[in-house]
Amino acid sequence: MTVIRVIELITEAVPGTVIQAAAMFSVGGERSFAAFSSLASSVVTASFMSALMSFDWDRDPKNRGKNPLFYGYVTGSRMRKVAIFVALFYTSAFNLIVRAMGCVLLQIKGVGIVIAFLVLEMLTYLGVKAIRGDLWHRIKIYGTKGVVASSLMRVLTKAVADWTACVQFRSPGEVRMDDDDGWSKATSNHCTTTCAT
Repeated sequence: MTVIRVIELITEAVPGTVIQAAAMFSVGGERSFAAFSSLASSVVTASFMSALMSFDWDRDPKNRGKNPLFYGYVTGSRMRKVAIFVALFYTSAFNLIVRAMGCVLLQIKGVGIVIAFLVLEMLTYLGVKAIRGDLWHRIKIYGTKGVVASSLMRVLTKAVADWTACVQFRSPGEVRMDDDDGWSKATSNHCTTTCAT
């Protein structure tokens, strides 16, 4: 189910939001209700899927058993669970709107600038991963297919995390979690104390 949601986010919801924002920004005069509805629909769809992925992953007993310091922030009464889901939803929505508007504003200087920015951002991310020795994703495919699959997973993970702020794609386990990485431990400990209160 996660794969389907990620594909929908990458191929439909996020690009739809950017396209709708660009269309609304480029139209002079008054914007129609249909234009606002279309943009809102794209944002709501992407935000709901992102929040649902984070919510579902956190409630999975297997994930909680594997990494109890990170998973387990969705606890307590029904109202608390609803509040957490709403917070995840709005975090994703605002993040998506800000990124989309950033691309729209860059697009004023030309579409090439937007493409160059997004490609440079991704290459910088992959370069840092390679320098840290963390480019290989946790998949069990080796050889040329493994390199391709691992790179694809890194690109998709970064795209979803950057555009929708999906919590689990920013987890210490995704960023890097090993014994000598103090940042990951600090993030995990901070999340545990923050989410537990």
